Amino acid sequence: MILTRIFAGALALALMAAPARADQFTLVTPEVGSATMANLRTFLNNVMPTLAGCFSGNAVPAVAAGNVPVAYQCWADTSAAPVVKFKIYNPTLSSWVQIYSVNTTTGVMTPSNSVTQIVCGTGLTGGGITSTGTCAIDKATAANYYAGASNKVVTTDVVYTAEVALGNSGSGALVLDTTAFVNAAVIMTGNISGVAWTGIAGKSGTIRLAQDATGNRTIVWPSALKWTGGSAPALSTAALAQDYLNYNCISATLCQASLAKNVQ
Repeated sequence: MILTRIFAGALALALMAAPARADQFTLVTPEVGSATMANLRTFLNNVMPTLAGCFSGNAVPAVAAGNVPVAYQCWADTSAAPVVKFKIYNPTLSSWVQIYSVNTTTGVMTPSNSVTQIVCGTGLTGGGITSTGTCAIDKATAANYYAGASNKVVTTDVVYTAEVALGNSGSGALVLDTTAFVNAAVIMTGNISGVAWTGIAGKSGTIRLAQDATGNRTIVWPSALKWTGGSAPALSTAALAQDYLNYNCISATLCQASLAKNVQ
């Protein structure tokens, strides 16, 4: 009876010495003697809200044996209210690691800086997204799109573009480099004795060939262009006539071609 009373008193003192908040009540019961059922009930009634509330409070909980946290113990840190920071105790590092936070006013949940959600890679820039990071599209420019650049994200504003004006042809050789355009226009101001052609496998488009006010300009087509029946057509020669060269490349040096003549 005497021992029981002594232990009951010890347990009562332990309960009185515990934190005033039930949200961080001690998990350790006295280890000598026996306790009354009433004292045990009081102890359990304090411990249960502590566990259910994830040891919530504005002070670091150290409520296990030896006054140290339990491995992977949770803590709802309310020191920055209304933002509550949810943490776990890392026994290897002997420190609390934040997982995420919740603004109890707005309901917004924010991952902690130590949590990586998305890792930006090919086609994206910005590294890893954290609570303060960003991830941006590595958007293709028109030049990237024309040239078939790798690791770029194509948007419709570079897919649907106006024809590229290549200017006056002059006489002699004409450069038609499809890595610099999809659709293009050339004003024929002289006879073209040859075409330096650069194609891209899988690329197709249209090149408008317009006679100047003099007309009668001719062209020698590149060998990369292949025509129906194997015969290359002649340009319309009337002054200001416009022909449209349609190309569809199987490879850089093999492009199926057709000519829509005198389009008005």
